[in-house]
Amino acid sequence: MAARILVVEDSCEIQEIVRMTLEFGGYEVVCAGNGREGLDALQAQGPFHLVLTDLDMPVMNGVDFIRFCRADHDAKIPILVLTAEIPELIEKAVAAGANKVIPKPFEPIQLMGDIARFARNP
Repeated sequence: MAARILVVEDSCEIQEIVRMTLEFGGYEVVCAGNGREGLDALQAQGPFHLVLTDLDMPVMNGVDFIRFCRADHDAKIPILVLTAEIPELIEKAVAAGANKVIPKPFEPIQLMGDIARFARNP
């Protein structure tokens, strides 16, 4: 069974690039357009092996999404942040419980290595 990854990203273009990259690597991918949709996906479509989230999103940003994940869902699920370098948001994401920050633009090889390193069985 392929590892399942939840991708929370508001940019349709980046969401598609990440989805294609991960599916090419053999992962099953579920996408959400913001943190609220991400929480809904965790509840309705989980469990997941890993979450990959942006920070700057409408409706619910990535920092709040991470906080809710850590408080209300699987506190041990690895959460990787894929974001433009906004220092204050990155600091808040790490404080909220993000396991790693990957800057945009990202290299697909680096992303796949980080995913393989952090993904776990639900």
